[in-house]
This record gives sequence, structure tokens and C-alpha cells, in this order.
Amino acid sequence: MPELGRQALLLLQEPQPPAIDDALTALLDDLQHMSCVMVLVLDDYHVIDTPAIHDSLAAFLTHCPARLHVVISSRTRPPLPFGRLRLGLDVTELQAAELRLTDEEGLALLSRDPRLAGNEQAIMMVLRKTEGWIAGVHLFALALQRHGELETVLAEFDGSHRYVTEYFIESVWRQQSPAIQTFLLHTAILDTLTDSLCEVVTGRPDGRQLLAKIEQANLANWYLEHHAIGDALRHLVAGQCWSEAAQVLEQHALPMLKQGDFACLLRALRQLPQEVLHERPALLLLKVRALLLTGELNALDAWLEHLEASSASETVLVEVATIRAIVCASAAGGGSASVREHTVWESLDAFTLSMQYWSHDDTQASYAAAERAVQAGQASGLRSAGLLAAGTMAGIHIIRGELRTALHLAHEGLALDHTTEAAVLAGSHQPNPAAGSILMALGAIYYERNQLELAQQCLEKALELCVQLGREDYLFAVHACLARTLAARGQRQEAQALIQAGVSRAREGRIAFWPHADILAYQAWIWLQCGEPALAAAWAQTADLHMDDPQIAQRRIEYWVYGEILLAQGQYVQAASILGRLVQSATRIGTRTEPLIKLLIAHASALFAQGQSKAALPVLERALSLGQEEGYIRPFLDVAPRHTRALLAYYHQKTRVEVHIEAYVRQLLAESDSAPLSTMVPAGGTTSAMTLSRREREILRLVEGGLSNPEIAHKLVIETNTVKFHLHRIYQRLSVSTRYQAVKHAKTLQML
Repeated sequence: MPELGRQALLLLQEPQPPAIDDALTALLDDLQHMSCVMVLVLDDYHVIDTPAIHDSLAAFLTHCPARLHVVISSRTRPPLPFGRLRLGLDVTELQAAELRLTDEEGLALLSRDPRLAGNEQAIMMVLRKTEGWIAGVHLFALALQRHGELETVLAEFDGSHRYVTEYFIESVWRQQSPAIQTFLLHTAILDTLTDSLCEVVTGRPDGRQLLAKIEQANLANWYLEHHAIGDALRHLVAGQCWSEAAQVLEQHALPMLKQGDFACLLRALRQLPQEVLHERPALLLLKVRALLLTGELNALDAWLEHLEASSASETVLVEVATIRAIVCASAAGGGSASVREHTVWESLDAFTLSMQYWSHDDTQASYAAAERAVQAGQASGLRSAGLLAAGTMAGIHIIRGELRTALHLAHEGLALDHTTEAAVLAGSHQPNPAAGSILMALGAIYYERNQLELAQQCLEKALELCVQLGREDYLFAVHACLARTLAARGQRQEAQALIQAGVSRAREGRIAFWPHADILAYQAWIWLQCGEPALAAAWAQTADLHMDDPQIAQRRIEYWVYGEILLAQGQYVQAASILGRLVQSATRIGTRTEPLIKLLIAHASALFAQGQSKAALPVLERALSLGQEEGYIRPFLDVAPRHTRALLAYYHQKTRVEVHIEAYVRQLLAESDSAPLSTMVPAGGTTSAMTLSRREREILRLVEGGLSNPEIAHKLVIETNTVKFHLHRIYQRLSVSTRYQAVKHAKTLQML
């Protein structure tokens, strides 16, 4: 077809070219005389930004012969008459959804890689991470080729991976005009892009026009489909665009705090160089507020001191003084006056004050401050602080033994987030991460009532939300609550691994609410519930606990656990002495985090076990009175269950009580008959028979293969501390002290 287009080309090459329509007409004339089917491919059409060319192509498509097929590839939607073309069935469109790999296509493609061949689960994970995006799949393959370790690449490959970031910066970001770049930076924190919302956030009146350009450029789809909406800050940090990142954070830190994105905000702030933060007192104050919301009070001093030393602003100094007064508040000093009314931070300050009071055992002042935080959160829109405070209120009712009120308040707290327990558990509503404290309270309530499946569902959701939230004190609490729930359901290995993970995380984090001694005491209690009294006893030996300690009342959690350990060991006199002193020191609550009913049951069981039946009965009656009204079941199953069941049976035989108490005792006896007796020490006072779990055998085989603890952890996708915990148990079970001895002895016993 040598003559095709010759006349049009000659016209365009003239010294004074004619109108482009003349050349277009000449080309169409040539095409009309062609008898064969032809395909015209226009690649990378998105680089064309001349309106005259778009108009000419539109006219060309309208008049071109049926034998000509035009293929246009573009990263943006060309400004062409698609409506008219669609109406005439003259166009076939392939959008991003049609270009994604299907599962079958992805399997066929990735199975060619020998490192993925046959591993359908890994391939499906790659396709889910990339959403079938072919460039993303290719970037994953390059990362795998470079790093080699499949598990590592799978774990690390996401929207912030270096390869994806570089692709985004080079292929998408740098192709945009400065106006579009600024607009995207300012709106990157929004979950939805609407013209009115974008205009409010950016302060520009042309939100609709810019959104139209973004939609035309397919950038909105990029942000939504490739997770860049939450990664914009990461891209800026990766490119060391510190000033732009700080500007975005200054504008969007408060919305992030309201949405509960504390951990995300702090991650971004921690990546900024200190000199950038030091130059921006307002941003530094926002970081301090975020640290308050995550409970990292121990990390505040250095930042507050810098603000005091470097800021000449009276407003900043007043803020610093307010924060210091709240953080230093205790049961002995009034801090409520430091919380300023009708400010955006009133809810946060009241909540922080509430947690401070609680940590000093003043639950009454804590509750009042939490109530104020809920009300202020509704007024100011700082919903996250209000949700956290609602969880605090429910938690205080739980340790007071008031489960019914706690349940009602927890449901009211979820209503603050416009959701319900059923909607959250069904997955039909994703709550604010700050609602994790409310889900944790619900899990604790259902646990105490022995509704274990429902408790586990709530606590697993609470764990997910608390990870997003970034509060380490909540994370340890939910680890402990979920671990005891798993133990009660017979999942002992999972329970021990979970509490170990919680303890390890607590050691690394900054937790003001939980003393380290209390954290270890809870781990010992979980060991006891999992049938590992030797581990619990080993903790007691290292915790500096003794019968004549004058600080028993001040160390209530440690000595509550110690009392239960003594009870499980058969040291009834010592157990009764410690538990009796704890009961005497308690008023409406037993410890800072556990209700009085648990101390009463343990004390009554210790008295009964040493033959003091008459002394045990009134203590038990008090526990039954507290428990029946609120529906408590688990304390009667968790505390030395054989002794407690025998005491309940004795009480039922020897005592005439009101009908509702008698029915309650019968229910407890029935529940105890069906519950596993996990806390009793086997004959001889040793741990369970010399057997290894599947996980322990798996670890021992890797030890035999010469792998180190970190290598084993990487291989099994668990923490190194969890490997150490399993090895410690293996050594105990096999009565050995080295890795070599463990492997050799296990082989002798045919365990490997």
C-alpha cells in the first residue's frame, strides 16, 4: 500500500501547510479505496495534550471506513466521542478490571517460576496483594528474583515496597502537573474523593474540575486499586520530600486522629528528620497528642522539653503546660482543672486523665473523666477519644463486677461509631480502630459468662483494631484476654504462644499503664490455666514474693496469681493467708484489673481445701451473691476447679438458700462438670506426661537440621521469642539443657 496517505503527507510538508482537515480528508479518501482489512495502532496516546489533535481524531473515527480498526492504548481516558461510538456499537473498551489477571491466568503465569510452581497458596496471595495488576505481578517476580526467599518477599511486598514506590514515582507521579501533585498530596488522606470534601481540605474552589482531570487520568483508580491512597505519605518519605510530607501531615494529622489512625500517623511522623519537626511546633504538638492517644506517656518528656525551650508562642507553651499537668495527675492530685473546656482536645485530655487516674487505682475519678471525654468527643468530633473513653467506662464496670452495666455501655459506645456488635462481627461495618477497646470489653464480659465462642470473636476483632490503633497497653490486655479464652476452649498451645507474644511486645513498647511485674504475673496465670504449674511456679520464685511482704495490698495482681499458684500446689494454708489479706484490702474491686469475685472464690476454695468448711461458706456466699446477679460463670471454673466444685457441692448439700441462688449453684455445678480441669497439678507435682506437641516436634526437627532460633522463626513465620519459649518447654519435658541433648533424647524416645 505504498500510495496510502501520500497525498495527505505532501499537504502537511508544504511550506504553508493547509488546515489539518484537508490532510485528514485526503487520508480518508485513500482509505475508502482500500479493499483489505487494516489495523491502525496509536500507542501511548496519553502523551498527546493538543486539543486540535483530539478533535481531528474524533472526526477521523466518525468517518473512517468499516475496514479500518483503530486501536488506542492510553493510561488516561482520551477526550473522544465515546458516547456516540458506544451508541453505534463501534467501540470496544478494555478498562483496568478487564486487564487484571484472573486466578486461572495468574496460576498459569506464575507457575512458570520454579520458586512458585506447585505453591498455589503463595500464588493466590501474590494475586490478592497485586489485585491481578500485571505490572505488580512482574514487580513481585523481580523482587523474588533479587531476594530469593519467598516468605520474606510475600511478607514485605505491598504498596510501600521500594519497587512499587519507584514505579509510582517514575511512571505516575512525575507525569502529573504541579497543580495535580499538590491536589493529590492534600487529599491523599481521604477515603473518598468528592468535590465538596476536596475543596474543604485543599481550600481550592475548583475541586470538581481537578477531580475530573484526575478521573480522566485514571489517577483515582490508581490510588484506590493499588493502595496509594494511604501510601502518599510513604512515597513522599521514600523520596525524602520532607517539607511536602510535613505540610501534608500538618493539614491531615487531626483528621487521622479523629479516624483512629494513630499508628499510621506516628509511623509517618517518626520518619521525618528531627530538624524538620523542630522547625514546626504545631506539627510537633500534634505528635505529642498522638503519643497521648497511643498511651506512650514515657516518650513525651523530650518533645515537651524541646517545645518549652524553643517556642516563643504563648499558645504552644499553654498547650505544653496543659499536657504536663494531665500526665502528672494522680489519685492524690486534681488534674481535672487542667482539662480546658470547649477545645478540640478536651476529649483527648479527659481520656488521658482518666487512664492516669485508673493507673493510680482511683477508678471513681477515672470514670468521671471518661464520661467527660465521651461527651466532649461527641461535641468536638474527636470520635476516637470518645470511643476509647467509652471502652474505659465499660472496663471499670467490669472490674467492679457490674457486667450488665458494662454490656449496656459497650453497646452504647459502639453506637457512637454508628455501628452495632452484630454488624462489626459480621464484617458489614469496619469500625474506627478506637472501638477496639469496646470490643475488648465485650470479649471480657462474654468470657466471664462462659460464652467463649462469642468472646473469642470479639477479642479477635479487638486485636485487629488495637494493632491498627497502636496502643501497646490495649494490645497487651487483648493478648491476655484472648489467651485465657483460648485456654478455656482447650487451645493451650495457642494460648501460651499468644501471651508470650503479648509479653514480648510489651517489653519492646512504651507502656505506662501496665507495670512489668503485672505483665509477667498474667503470663504466669495463663500458664496455670494451660496446665503448666511448673512454669508458673518458676515465675513465683523469681518474682520476690513471700508471705510476710508488707506490700501485698500494693502488689495485688502478683499476689492474686501467687495465691492461686499456692492453691494449685496444695499449699492451702499459705494460699488462704495471702488471699484473705487481699480480700480484706479490697473494697468494691479486687485488683486494678480483676473483680473482687475472683479473690473471694480463690479464698473460699483455699479455706475449704484445708478443712475450714464453716469459714469457707460465708466467703463463698458473698461470691455467689455477686456472681448470680451479673451472670458470672468462669471464675468458678478457673480457680482450682476441683476444690471449687467440691465446695459448691458441699454448699448445695448443707445450705438452704433462696431459689435464684440454688438455681445458680446448680448451673455452676453443671458447667463445671463439662469444663476441662486444666489447673490441677498431676500426680507428683510435675508437668504433663513426656510428650511433644506437633509444633514442638517441628521445631526440634529444624534444630536437628542446624537452624538457629531466628532461622526457625523465619521458616515457621513466628517470633524468635516464641521459638525460645517452645525450646524452653522442650527442655523441661525432656529434662535436658542443650539443643544436642534434646534432639538425641527425643530420638531415643522415638519422638522424632
